[in-house]
Amino acid sequence: MLDFHHVSQVDTSAIKAFTKLPQLSEQDQFNICVMGASDEIVARLEQGGFFGESSGTSRIRFPQLEDGVSWCEQELLKMLNIGLYGRGISSELVDLVTLLTGDRARAETLAGYFIKQQVAAGESGL
Repeated sequence: MLDFHHVSQVDTSAIKAFTKLPQLSEQDQFNICVMGASDEIVARLEQGGFFGESSGTSRIRFPQLEDGVSWCEQELLKMLNIGLYGRGISSELVDLVTLLTGDRARAETLAGYFIKQQVAAGESGL
């Protein structure tokens, strides 16, 4: 995760250093998230080949740090085979929230705040 939120400029030597990172990600099989980078910085990284072709790893740009962190968390959960459904969230709930919001990714995020709980008749469940 590379947070560029407080970075206003990058020089040529920095671009050169960053363009070596995708080679390492290919070799060691890890994804790179670029978060909060200005369009100018992204353009310079693209010119340096940072966002070029990849064989198995991703180099993804997120406008905000929170978006990148959320994506990374979801990818880790997938790798560990622990999704929302592994925490007791039913696919029906995600489908319903998707229908209401029109956005499955947001529905999965929202559904993550719910906990499935069995409550017998007459009990409060608290």
